[in-house]
Amino acid sequence: MKSVLMSLALFLLAFNLCGMSSRYTIKVVHDGASLISFHFKGSGAPKAGGVEVNTFLVVKRDGSGHWDYKNPMWAFELSPGNAKPLSNVTYGEVPVGFAETTKAKPLERNVHYLAVGLTPGSGGSVEFTAQ
Repeated sequence: MKSVLMSLALFLLAFNLCGMSSRYTIKVVHDGASLISFHFKGSGAPKAGGVEVNTFLVVKRDGSGHWDYKNPMWAFELSPGNAKPLSNVTYGEVPVGFAETTKAKPLERNVHYLAVGLTPGSGGSVEFTAQ
C-alpha cells in the first residue's frame, strides 16, 4: 500500500513540475452482470499490447467528497520506473507480471468510483458507477 501511495505522490510531483507528456483514455465496460472491465486506448499510434501502465487503482469518494487514494478499492502495480502494456483489465483480475497491492473489494451499486492508470509521463482516468 505504501508503494502505491509513493508511486502516486511521485507521479503527481512529476506532473506538477514537468507536465504530462501524453494521456490515454480508459473506457469502462459493464458486461450486464457484475463484471466490470477497463479498456485502455492511447493517443497517437497504437502500441502492440496496449497502453504502458505502471500503476492502476480504483478509488471511491471519502466522507468529505474527495477521492480516497489512501484506501483504494483495488490496486496493482509494477516496481517504480517499469511499465507494461495493457489493453484491458477486468476488475479484481491482476494482469500477469503486476503485483496486487490492495485486494479487490466489492463495488457498491450506484456509487461513484474513479479508475486511474499511471506511468511516468503518461496517465489516464475515468469516473464510473457500478451497476
